Amino acid sequence: MKKTNLIIIVLFAFSITLLTNCTKTIIEEREELYATIIGFIKINEELGEEYSSFEGVTVKIDSTEFSTTTDTEGRYEIKDIPTGIYDISFKKEGIGDYYRYGYQLVGGETPTYIPTATMIEESTVSITNFKIESAQQQGYQLTVNFSGNINIPDNNARSILICLGTDSQISHQKNNWDEYTWLFGAESGAFTFEKDFDLQYSSNQKIYAVAVAFYPYANCSFYQNPYTSESITPTFSKPSNIISYTIP
Repeated sequence: MKKTNLIIIVLFAFSITLLTNCTKTIIEEREELYATIIGFIKINEELGEEYSSFEGVTVKIDSTEFSTTTDTEGRYEIKDIPTGIYDISFKKEGIGDYYRYGYQLVGGETPTYIPTATMIEESTVSITNFKIESAQQQGYQLTVNFSGNINIPDNNARSILICLGTDSQISHQKNNWDEYTWLFGAESGAFTFEKDFDLQYSSNQKIYAVAVAFYPYANCSFYQNPYTSESITPTFSKPSNIISYTIP
């Protein structure tokens, strides 16, 4: 009887040891999993023409030391990335930055293929002296007269996006405006623009506006920043100064 109990105890101890070693091996194998990403980047000029070479874009796994640069075809590959969730940045001097957010890299033999994105040259256009000349409230309609200057080095007409609202930090990238409007075919130089908005503000209400320019036929990939809720469109120029006006 004692002998039988001893055998049972030995077998139980052996089972526990075996199970522990197996669990340890599985954990170690999981800890040793690494991922590979592969993808392509294209680059367009500001007016939409495709670059002849897509070389030299720095592709980086943010918050890590993993990075590489694209070849002439825009191909990139990064290996041995620890499994996890990462943001990926794409940068090149003179080109608008691009990001991919929240990629789950699970590791293993199968690479993670990142969808192709099109980057574009940073805009050379600027808007200056932007202002509201007048704003008149009539019932449920607000008539606003805008003016400013647009500088277009290549002399190709641009469209101007104007956002209007009551937020002093108004931005074309955020959903913090009340209305927006477009001015199409703006030539380099001074511009004036009158627009009727379906908005009702009270007397002495301060309103704000901001303007950006873009080439309407250019093609690039826009993206959403989940941390700031901003919609990033690299084809847009840098925004004008935010202007304000107090409704009479």
